[in-house]
Amino acid sequence: MILIEKQSVWTINILIRILIFVDVKAKIIYDGKKGDIINQYVSFTRVFDEQIKLYGKTEKAVTETIRICRDRDVLKNYLIKEEVPDIMFAHLDKEQQMEYVFEQGHEQGLQQGLQQGHEQGIEDGQFQTLIGLTKKNYITIDQAAEEAGMSIEEFLEKMRLA
Repeated sequence: MILIEKQSVWTINILIRILIFVDVKAKIIYDGKKGDIINQYVSFTRVFDEQIKLYGKTEKAVTETIRICRDRDVLKNYLIKEEVPDIMFAHLDKEQQMEYVFEQGHEQGLQQGLQQGHEQGIEDGQFQTLIGLTKKNYITIDQAAEEAGMSIEEFLEKMRLA
């Protein structure tokens, strides 16, 4: 996948897009001049990636990115605005919430699967017991079908498939 974006004017929304695509690996073809807005934007994203590698997707990564970039005069005029860390924190919080929801959904699905498997195992075990009892003539097919809650034909068919 190739993602190309051209901006003619710097906006704060660029920082939001940085966060949205932070996991995307990109090869940057760049012919700008050192210190121009695009160069600063690229520098910012590199610093942010480094901080995420060090601290994970945490507030520490955001605050360190802002501190380092300010110290290096990278996007300094934009990073003094209060909404920048708020936007970055909100995005990280959203990602963490999404990860939590995914993990909870996975855990819930796993538990439901185990429960269904357990119930199916019990049902299969009970059916196998009924088959064994009929084969040993301890109960009749009629009694086994009634105990299983099915007709004689259904019981015989299931018994044939078992």
